[in-house]
Amino acid sequence: MPRHKVAVVGAGIIGVATAVNIQTLCPDADVTILAEKFSPDTTSDGAAGCLQPYLVVGTPDEDVMRWFSSTFKHLRKIVLSTNAGKSGVHFTSGYNIYKHNVPEPKWKDDVIDFRIVPEKELQLLFPSFKYGWFYTTLMCESHRYIPFLTERFQKNGGILMQRRISSFAELSGQYDVVVNCTGLWSRFLANDESVRPVRGQVIRLSKQYTNDFVGHSSKSEGAFYYIPRQDDVTLGGTAQVDRWDTEVDPKDSKEIWERAVGILPSLKEAKILKEWVGLRPQRNKGIRVEAETMSFGTEKVKVVHNYGHGGAGITLHWGCAEDAAKLVQKELSCTTPKAKL
Repeated sequence: MPRHKVAVVGAGIIGVATAVNIQTLCPDADVTILAEKFSPDTTSDGAAGCLQPYLVVGTPDEDVMRWFSSTFKHLRKIVLSTNAGKSGVHFTSGYNIYKHNVPEPKWKDDVIDFRIVPEKELQLLFPSFKYGWFYTTLMCESHRYIPFLTERFQKNGGILMQRRISSFAELSGQYDVVVNCTGLWSRFLANDESVRPVRGQVIRLSKQYTNDFVGHSSKSEGAFYYIPRQDDVTLGGTAQVDRWDTEVDPKDSKEIWERAVGILPSLKEAKILKEWVGLRPQRNKGIRVEAETMSFGTEKVKVVHNYGHGGAGITLHWGCAEDAAKLVQKELSCTTPKAKL
C-alpha cells in the first residue's frame, strides 16, 4: 500500500512542531517541510521565548488555555531531561509590573508559584509601580529549540526542502495533505485578509544585570520586557499593527532604551550586541487550526491550517501542533499508533 505524502509549508516553530506531531500520529506518512527560510532565519528564531500568552486576538480563552497547558507540559518534560541544554528550554522566574491593579491572568495555575508581589517588595525594586506578579515559567529559545526538533524530525525520516511557495496550487497532485504553517504569509496563501503584521523590534544585550525577567505593558507607555536567556538578554519592544518594514528604526531603539533604563537603571552601561525586527502574524479572527479543501480552477488541495498566533507562537506551539496533526490524521484516515504523544 503506498504511503501518504504530507507537505508542511513553513519552518518556524509552528511548522516544525506540527511536522513532528504528524510523524507521531501518522507513522505511515512521508512528511516534507517546505520553506524558503529555515532556522536561524525564521521569525521564530528572533523571539525571546518566554512562555506567556501575548497578543492572541480573537481566540477563545478555552483554546488558549488548552494549548498553553499542553505546550507547558511538553516543554517541562524536556527541561527535566538530558536534552534541556541542547534544546534551549529552561525555567525562568520574574515579574510582571503595573501602574495599577489588573485582573489575575487565567494562566496563573499553569505556571509555578504565581503570587501577587507585596507593596514593600515593589517599593524596593520598582518604586514607580503599584502592582505586580511574580512567578516561574519556561523559556524556549527557538534558535536552539527549532534545530533540536528538526533533528528529531529528520531522524524520523522527515525531509527538508528549500522552496518558495506562491500558491498551494503548486502542490496539487504531489501531496495528499498540505499543512499551512506560513504565519503572516497566510494572508496571501490562504486569502485571509484578517492576518496582519504586528511589528516587533528588540535589542540584544550581552550582560545580565538581573536573572529575573521583568515585563510591563500599558496602552499609554507601550511595552517593556527584559528577558535573560542562556547567552544574552532580550530587551523590548514594539507591537506596531499593520507595519510591514523590517529595518531597525532608530526612533524605536531610542524609545525602547529610554523605557528600559527608566525601569532598570542598571542597564545604562550595558553593551548592545545587535538589534532585530520581526513581524508577528496576528489574526483578528483568532488562531486558525482547521481543515479545508481549497479550489484552484479544476484543482483541489486538502489544506490543514495552523496560523495566526500573534505573539504567542512559542507559548502555544505544541498544543496547536497536536490539534493540527489530529486534523491531518483524520484527513488521511491514519492508523492510530499505540504510543501516545
